[in-house]
Amino acid sequence: MNVKIVGLYAGLFVGKNGASHQSLEDIAIMRAIANMTVVQPVDAVETRSLLHYAARYDGPMYIRIGRRSGATVRAGRLPVPTRRSVTLRSGNDLTLISYGDLMENTLAVAENLARKGIQARVINMSSLKPLDQAAVVAAARETGRIVTVDNHNIYGGLGSAVAEVLAEQAPPGSGASESETFLARPARTSR
Repeated sequence: MNVKIVGLYAGLFVGKNGASHQSLEDIAIMRAIANMTVVQPVDAVETRSLLHYAARYDGPMYIRIGRRSGATVRAGRLPVPTRRSVTLRSGNDLTLISYGDLMENTLAVAENLARKGIQARVINMSSLKPLDQAAVVAAARETGRIVTVDNHNIYGGLGSAVAEVLAEQAPPGSGASESETFLARPARTSR
């Protein structure tokens, strides 16, 4: 069905609303539905463009929007359609893959690592399903390490999606620089 679902204040960071309002399984649930597109835009510019795209898109789509969507991470660049990621920072020592309202923090971490001599590639993976598999495999082959920064439960979120791609397309010993995948885990909640 050509249905669009918008989830607001998604993830762990819901402000004063607390644990009863956290949606930490929504990506996993929506990724499991056949033909469902799952996206979380990185900033207001991408949100606006994605909503216009969703109105024209023929098929089901889940648009996840976090509480802190006011920052402009991409400085006005037009977003690419779903299914594609955007490299926001170059680096060859490791890759940080994130999306949505955690991207600002992810870029800050990359800058902090750069001050210590570690060059981190940062990929904005706004399309969580379908995932830009080519970008994940290239990152594994070119940097050897991937860290996912996920505003979701560790089961079924971005970390799981990246691990699925690596297990199928770039397993250790396949020339993927003996890739290591580390999944960033959200803080425990009272749920």
